Amino acid sequence: MNRVWITTIALGLALGLGTLGCKEEGPMEKAGRQLDEQLESAGDAIDDTLADAKKALEDTTDRAAEAIAENVDTAREALAEAIEDDDER
Repeated sequence: MNRVWITTIALGLALGLGTLGCKEEGPMEKAGRQLDEQLESAGDAIDDTLADAKKALEDTTDRAAEAIAENVDTAREALAEAIEDDDER
């Protein structure tokens, strides 16, 4: 008999607690949901900004590396010409 009572009470509590979750959203729940949505949106915007900044930095680094390589080539050519001119003298 004790098991029947315990099962009945447990079932009643489960049903009672289950209906509590079905109530309409209160002001704090709404505010919390809105805050969650705003934080998620802000996080997405930050992620997008960081991705754009990373891409811009990579592009700038690539252009700088190309410019340095061109300058090194130009300097080598100038040095080679200077050595040739010096050898001719």
